[in-house]
Parts: sequence; structure tokens; C-alpha cells
Amino acid sequence: MPSRRQTPRCESQVDFKKRHIIKKATGTAKYQEDIVTPVSEQTITALAQLAQTSKSGYLFENPHTEKPYLGIKHAFTAALKTAGIADFRFHDLRHTFCTYALIATEDIRSVQVAVGHSNIHQTSKYAHVLEGRKREVIESTGTLISTLVDRNLDNAPKQRYQAAGIAKKKPGSAPVLGTGGRKFESCLPDH
Repeated sequence: MPSRRQTPRCESQVDFKKRHIIKKATGTAKYQEDIVTPVSEQTITALAQLAQTSKSGYLFENPHTEKPYLGIKHAFTAALKTAGIADFRFHDLRHTFCTYALIATEDIRSVQVAVGHSNIHQTSKYAHVLEGRKREVIESTGTLISTLVDRNLDNAPKQRYQAAGIAKKKPGSAPVLGTGGRKFESCLPDH
């Protein structure tokens, strides 16, 4: 069974063609099966450069000893000190990724799957970053509705119905809400 602190090997834990990293199953309750994580083009390029310069076959090796690093605690602590950052844990990088992914995609379900959360509740703690988007969503929707209503105001007699979002299909028929009596697709703005 591989050690939890095992450094990734170039050929067995990174698929450079498919652009993903494979975390091998450890047999523990949490890691019964291999976990395959897609990585960005930038990440796979950086990992490929590390693999090309590796003398030991490991991605992260000490340049002085050419042996794999077993952990990053000391390097991470030194980097924080150099950057003047206090009160920051390595796991905070995962929180940062989740937050940025949610801002970038606005898709909580996709972020949940991407980071391997077993349920949506785990991911929902990052949803607060989307609160500021409420106003933008309301404004954008209002603009769309105004555009649709304005396009339907093509003559004065229908104007009072259409301004209220109501139109009559035919004389004497019941009013129809929202579409000006036309198919909805014909009311959409041109792109």
C-alpha cells in the first residue's frame, strides 16, 4: 500500500496526453478506488517540464539529493514567511480553488464534482461568493424583458396589453401572458 506522503511518479500518476492526475487507491475507507483529477493545460505543461528534468522519476525531487520530497510542510512554511502571509494552511489553497471555480463557472454542481465533494452541502459553503451576482441577474433579466416588450409594441392599440405583458391571440380570444401573442422565439433579441 503506498504511503500517504508518497511523491507522484511521472509515468504512473500523471497522464500527460489525457491531462489528468491519478491518485492511486490506498485501500482506506476514503480511497477505495483510484481518483482521476483533470488538470488545466498550464498545470500539465508545468508537470511535463518537471518530468523532463527529473532524474529519479518523481515529479518533485530535491535538486541537491535527486531524491523525492516526502512532504512540502517546510517548503510551504518558508514560502509563506517569504511572502509575509500569516495564518494560512495548505488546505486553504483548496478553499481558494473552490471559491475561484465557483466565481468563474457559477455552476455549483460542476465544482462539487471537480473537487470530489461527496454531497452538494460541502460545496454550498462557497456559494456566498455568488450573492453579489443577484443584482446583476435581476438587472440582466429586466433588460431582456424590456427588450422583448419593446419589440412587441409595434402598434398603439396593442400597446396597453403588451406593456402589461398581455396580448390577445385573436379578436375575442383570451389574453396570453408574456409573448405578445407570438411564439416566444420570435420575440428574442437578434444576436
